[in-house]
Amino acid sequence: MYNFGLHYPIFGSEIPCPHCRQTNLALTLTGTYLCLRHGSFEADSLSSELVHLPSEWD
Repeated sequence: MYNFGLHYPIFGSEIPCPHCRQTNLALTLTGTYLCLRHGSFEADSLSSELVHLPSEWD
């Protein structure tokens, strides 16, 4: 059986949105979390920070 947990971003399978605190799921095999209200956030493994990516919601 394949363990997908090894392919989540550094913060795990879900996080609260830094803006609205809504729970957001990680996009598997990427370093990105997606909030339906605020767009995508990328997990920077070097700085261990969450970076808000520009989107059409900005």
